[in-house]
Amino acid sequence: MKRFNLLKFIRIIVYIILLGFLIFLGFSADATFGLCHIKENFGLLCPSCGITRATKAILSLNFASAIEYNAYFTLVLLPAFLCFLVDDVICMLFKRKSMVDVIFESDTPNIIYMIIVLIFVLFIIWNIFRNI
Repeated sequence: MKRFNLLKFIRIIVYIILLGFLIFLGFSADATFGLCHIKENFGLLCPSCGITRATKAILSLNFASAIEYNAYFTLVLLPAFLCFLVDDVICMLFKRKSMVDVIFESDTPNIIYMIIVLIFVLFIIWNIFRNI
């Protein structure tokens, strides 16, 4: 039970940090903020290249630009993360088990882990092909 409470506490802290980052990003006008150092130094797009700019574009409701910056993040990772986030917050409020809790349980079916790994493997493959 203590581990469960610790995980909830950690998730709440992470959500607060993310909210603070989004507020900071929304008010940030610095043009160099979010530039990729890997792209600048090596000329290659890293897996997370464009995520900060895509997030800033989404915050200003410019979805076309967000897709141009990082389509996989905008169309796959962000919606998946938002589903987990909304489910987790609602379940915390109503003291129910969320999808995040199910993933961290020891008796979670391997198929869930395989789906998560598949999403990230596809993310890496997509990023390799966008550099070609």
